[in-house]
Amino acid sequence: PDKLWRINTYQGIAKLEYIKFLFSSSSYQKLISRRATGTSGSMLNISQANLLSMLGPLPPFSLQEKFAEIVWQDFNLRANQEQTAQKSNNLFNSLLQRAFKGQL
Repeated sequence: PDKLWRINTYQGIAKLEYIKFLFSSSSYQKLISRRATGTSGSMLNISQANLLSMLGPLPPFSLQEKFAEIVWQDFNLRANQEQTAQKSNNLFNSLLQRAFKGQL
């Protein structure tokens, strides 16, 4: 479909994690919106050629690699926190049940 694109990055030039962050940033989304065309505010579109012609900040690849490492560390920390919170919640609920049954 014309509304769905696959973005491939060139090895050694751009990291996917950085490009995803760039496209997710509100400032870059505003730049994209300014180039969008269409007759309705809810149906504005940007052509692939127009999007590809946009210049975005592209830091050195080594900095993008460091950025990607931080992104994955953050992702892993959040996943661990969610697991820990779920385990804590389960233990707390177990204690509550035992307390109400008089088993403590």
